[in-house]
Amino acid sequence: MKRIHSISFKYRLAISYSIILALILTAGAVLLQNAYHRLKREVNVQTEALLSSSVRQLDNLQNQLADAARQIASSSTFRTLASSRNPDDPDFSYTAYQTQQDLKFILPLQELITMGTPFVYMESNGYMISSSSFSEFQRYARYDSAYEPFLSGQGFLNQSLWERFIPLGEGDSGPAEEYLYLIPVLTSPMAVGTPASSVLCFRFDRRVLDEAFSTIPDDYLYMVKAWDSNGTPMLSYGSAELSHESFSPTDLAYQDGAAHYYSNEQGQMLSISFHSDNSGWTYCLAQPASQAYYSVNNLQQLATVVAGAAVVIEAVFIIFFTTLNSRSVNQLSSALASQESLTDSLATFVEEHKPLIAESYIRRLMEGSITTNEEMDRILEELKLNRSDFTYQVLYTEATSPDGSPPAVADLQLYIQNYDILVKEALRRYFPDTGYIYKPGDRIFACLIAHPSSVSQKDREEEVLSRFRQFHEELLTKYNIWITGGLGEQSEIVSYIWKSYQQAKNARSITTQDRYILNYSDFLEARDVYYFPESMAVQLSGLISTGNKAQVESIFRQIEEENTSARSLSYTQFRWLLTDIRNTVFRKRRSLDASLITTPEKIQLLDLVDRQFEGDMSLSTLETISLELCDLYGVSSGAGGLIVKIQEYINRNYMDPSLSLTRISEEFHISENYFSYLFKREVSENFSTYLEKLRMAKAKELVTESDTSISDLYQYVGYNNAASFRRVFKKNFGVSPREMRDKVNPQA
Repeated sequence: MKRIHSISFKYRLAISYSIILALILTAGAVLLQNAYHRLKREVNVQTEALLSSSVRQLDNLQNQLADAARQIASSSTFRTLASSRNPDDPDFSYTAYQTQQDLKFILPLQELITMGTPFVYMESNGYMISSSSFSEFQRYARYDSAYEPFLSGQGFLNQSLWERFIPLGEGDSGPAEEYLYLIPVLTSPMAVGTPASSVLCFRFDRRVLDEAFSTIPDDYLYMVKAWDSNGTPMLSYGSAELSHESFSPTDLAYQDGAAHYYSNEQGQMLSISFHSDNSGWTYCLAQPASQAYYSVNNLQQLATVVAGAAVVIEAVFIIFFTTLNSRSVNQLSSALASQESLTDSLATFVEEHKPLIAESYIRRLMEGSITTNEEMDRILEELKLNRSDFTYQVLYTEATSPDGSPPAVADLQLYIQNYDILVKEALRRYFPDTGYIYKPGDRIFACLIAHPSSVSQKDREEEVLSRFRQFHEELLTKYNIWITGGLGEQSEIVSYIWKSYQQAKNARSITTQDRYILNYSDFLEARDVYYFPESMAVQLSGLISTGNKAQVESIFRQIEEENTSARSLSYTQFRWLLTDIRNTVFRKRRSLDASLITTPEKIQLLDLVDRQFEGDMSLSTLETISLELCDLYGVSSGAGGLIVKIQEYINRNYMDPSLSLTRISEEFHISENYFSYLFKREVSENFSTYLEKLRMAKAKELVTESDTSISDLYQYVGYNNAASFRRVFKKNFGVSPREMRDKVNPQA
């Protein structure tokens, strides 16, 4: 102890600094080592991101091929051609020509032409066909050595080669320059699980794969391999220097998607794996570890140099601070001030982000995704919802324009932002307790409402409905925003509020123009049958085809009046009604001729229609879609107006047996041929087919909903005798009128 005190203060201070700095240097070395390993992990993550990006491009290519195969299979002319076994048949070449025309309109197939050569091989006749070629496959591939394994055509039917990247012309000199991808064409829904007789073949060169893996630098050595869930190799692609690398994901111990192994030629190798949910394949990207960690290794070398320099600087540092130790106090004071400032900044940051945290908690409450009681208690404490003597209820709202029309695509983002600001502000004013709002989608808002238990349930509901009507009126009057809403049932337990959320969502989905706020409990005791007869479905379909928007609106007004004012439907019955109407409208969308979509505006409108079909359905949504389809069918001349008048005439006189092509031609002073052509063009089906559908729809209503004698039915729907009526009825419905009535009313 005396010897220590005998050392001068200067040296003791120097020794103290030396010990402290030595500890710091040691800690720095440990941190550098940790940083080195962390950077290697980050390199692995970045490499996996590059691989996943490339895999997504390959997934897109596979999806395009699958879409093309499905669309080819849906072509009736192709199915006829694929089933034909006699190339000498006079119709064989003409069917092939029609098929080629169909192939030109298959969008995925046309996009694939820019990347390679797609064609379809048909086993039944040994021919291949594409949008530009049609030939016997053996003649087509005779002088192409790449097709030698497939020359007989049986190679295409080998299921083990389907849906994988097959290298063409691969040899000892290096990797393949071309690849072949095969995918079966199932020409019938019943063909699933049975061998396909036609195969879509896509031949492309490695530049397609080069483009997919373009994120990997050109001067890198790498090899990409893929295996399916059974361990079967599906793809091998990469640098020529690594073309003979042999490895499998089952042979390597992957940790966080990365593994290392040793190569005799390249030394230490890094393998990164990625699983594609789209194809179910496991991809592995292998490259020399020295290449992958080049920047990290340089950093490690730099760290060594820095550590050496730190030792030198440490000596200078000790001398300097031993002499001028007062400066350390100043620096410490400055460091403390900086730390205090950082702490204040962090506290401010947390305070600013509290609304986002609260919104996240509310989302989890309403979706019912909180899994533990501890987490629930913590969230309720944070949101101050752990209050006794209160019940909770969800109000689910959606904001639209008063006419239900969607905004222009260019204005969509501004449209959504304005609705967010205006609707949220009004919701918090009218329903301040709790004031928590969850936004599950564009223009959709779910508000959590708290009620004192001391108020009766009836008074609570009347108060909410009254406030909502004021809220609705304010938004409509001031901002031209139409708001609809649904209320879920009240719950005393906040953790069960997800049920009220689902009920409110369901109630809102069946709101109408007149009933823009609905309570879920109002539908629990509803009993009735919805109104949407088959004849109305036929009329709606025909009116859409002619673009008669006024009549379409009239039909929807009748549907709304019959099912909301004249009937009391349960929620389930209302959903059945919406499903029935949706099926009718969707059939018109499916039958829309592509030749009608001639302008960018119509292309955008068609895309909007398709996106609306994917969302929640309501009467207003279905009416909007129907009116948009009227615009797409686009009656652009007086011919459309004439057909509308003729349709109205048919609807009034369908029960007249003399109603025919000739009579209508005479009635409207046009030739039979021109009328037949015009009706087919505007309505998308023949006059006779339309008339038969209308008569059968009316006949079905009389059979199922009236007590009209079966023997007299034909007189009410435009047939001359009962025999022809029964024959047509059974052809359309599969049963006779008597059998149908017995099924509907066995006691009749």
